[in-house]
Amino acid sequence: MAAARSELATAKAVASSGRVHEARALAETAAVTATATGFEPVIAEALLQLGSAQEGIGDYPTASDTLERAHASALACRHDVVAGKAAAMLVFVEGNRRRRLDEALAWAERATLDDERAGGSDDPSRLPSVLASALALGGRLTEARAAAAEAVARHRADLRPSDGDLGMLLNNLGDI
Repeated sequence: MAAARSELATAKAVASSGRVHEARALAETAAVTATATGFEPVIAEALLQLGSAQEGIGDYPTASDTLERAHASALACRHDVVAGKAAAMLVFVEGNRRRRLDEALAWAERATLDDERAGGSDDPSRLPSVLASALALGGRLTEARAAAAEAVARHRADLRPSDGDLGMLLNNLGDI
């Protein structure tokens, strides 16, 4: 289990540095190691990281499949935080990358339920932010603007006003 967690941490760090192809390879290794442990929470976390890395290199269909597996794995072991993250990432992949708004909206509903079961999201602005982008790309601008405004409000309530992500969220709101 320690090896799987270590590999997962390395994959996350490399992804954060922007080395997306290396991050995908490391995430694949972490997913194999995690699967070998049979410990479902670590498997779910590794699949989430792998799906994120696959999205990062532009392999959207594979990312979607992997994120769905991460979500199912997280639900199976009641790892609701990871389930919520996987569902929110699927809103982004399906709505923004694959332009499949209906699927994105269905995943948004699941993400909301997952976050509620988890007692809230570790990033309350994540879901309304990705939902706003998906809605805007789908031409539903009134709903997109409301979701973007919700993302800004949640971010302001959760973090310092000087936080760098606030500027990105305000820019997204202004773009709609």
